[in-house]
Amino acid sequence: TNALLAAVEYNELAGASGALPKIDVLQWCLVSGGLYRHPDTTKLDVAEATVRGMVAGARTASAFAGYLPTVRFAYDGGVFQAAVENSGVATA
Repeated sequence: TNALLAAVEYNELAGASGALPKIDVLQWCLVSGGLYRHPDTTKLDVAEATVRGMVAGARTASAFAGYLPTVRFAYDGGVFQAAVENSGVATA
């Protein structure tokens, strides 16, 4: 959520200044889905939590939709694809 909201805030400032490039795509990899993951969780659990956070951030920033970048999840064994499918969120 915080990373997405930071990108939205940056895009708003970049748009106001006219001198900075806009972030159109936010590439996101699976953070803490490996060695540092709690032993009782799976990579899918981490990916699902990440997707929920990104969706919550997008909903929070809905008033700033023009500044919202596309989120592209990096491939990691298909866990993000499964997480998005499990979330029921429409994808573009």
